[in-house]
Amino acid sequence: MDLNGNIFNTDSRGKRWCVGYVESLVYSPGGDFILSAGSGDWILRWNTKTGNYSRFLEAGSKARAAISADGRYVAVADHNLTVHQLDSPEGQDNVCYFTREAEQVAFSPCGHWMASGDSNGIVSLRNLPLTEGATEGARELEGHEDAIEQVKFSPNGRWLISLCLNMVVCLWDTESAECIEEFHFSGSCVSFSPCGGMLAVVDDDSVRVWDLHRKKDVIFMKGQDAFPHLIS
Repeated sequence: MDLNGNIFNTDSRGKRWCVGYVESLVYSPGGDFILSAGSGDWILRWNTKTGNYSRFLEAGSKARAAISADGRYVAVADHNLTVHQLDSPEGQDNVCYFTREAEQVAFSPCGHWMASGDSNGIVSLRNLPLTEGATEGARELEGHEDAIEQVKFSPNGRWLISLCLNMVVCLWDTESAECIEEFHFSGSCVSFSPCGGMLAVVDDDSVRVWDLHRKKDVIFMKGQDAFPHLIS
């Protein structure tokens, strides 16, 4: 992928062919392939060793895809939420179809949860494994007043963050489904620490680090000391 978000395929003669603009990329758990969504009507499956791709699932240009930690499911948020078996031919055999609208989707690294967010500001949290053919069973997390732009789990799956269009971040406890903190900021970067115990929230000129267990700020840096462009 180049700096403009275009992803390329190289043929046997070394010629690069532009496949189109990419909105999202997700690696498989084993790292042997990547799923990309963007321009066109398909989610593409890329072989990381050869660079070749094939059509995987038909989806719109704004679709978001996520792969479960065990490699069993592919979830696609494309206005509606569908979950597919990863090893089915061309991924066409749906495991579950959910009627609730979804614009964002994520699986927890621990393999216990799947979260999705819709344009009405509702975050849905579901337990794994999913029941084949099920359409219900989600807990609805209400706290936003605008469309969900991102959902992300902590590495241990204990926490979930959701970011909405009006730049409000909600921090959720996945066990209780309660919002334990709300952040208002004008930046676009939120990141968990590798251990899952800290959350960094980057604003235009500040960095706030929140201790998830003690539920309090442990670091707050503002101005040049913050260097928000270095946080990822």
